[in-house]
Amino acid sequence: MLLRAVFGSLLLAAGGVGLMPADFALPAGLGDLLVGALALVVPGSLAAGGHRGFRLLVFGVGVVDFINLIALQALVLVPWLAQTQSLGISLLLPWVAVPALATLNLQGARRVVSELFRPATLRGAKAAP
Repeated sequence: MLLRAVFGSLLLAAGGVGLMPADFALPAGLGDLLVGALALVVPGSLAAGGHRGFRLLVFGVGVVDFINLIALQALVLVPWLAQTQSLGISLLLPWVAVPALATLNLQGARRVVSELFRPATLRGAKAAP
């Protein structure tokens, strides 16, 4: 998750120098920075034994950010690429970076949600006598 903060910084820089449209880079970069900052600041948010609510917060915000990113790709990035006929780093974003980071984020969210529905005896709690 902390990698998302680095990736968000790169998106902001790419938008600042014109390698990507600012309408795409700003919300996408800030969303990644937010998720990375949450992962860093919220205690135990990435630890397997951490508080489920905190983990769900971090991974949930990450999923919302990816949904926003997919919409921005369709509404902003694709038309911009067609208009400018520029490839730059824009080809790596939808086909390499987003699927890789989305897989990590969705896996973490899936684990947290599956823990919510796991019986207490499987979570390490003692069964009632």
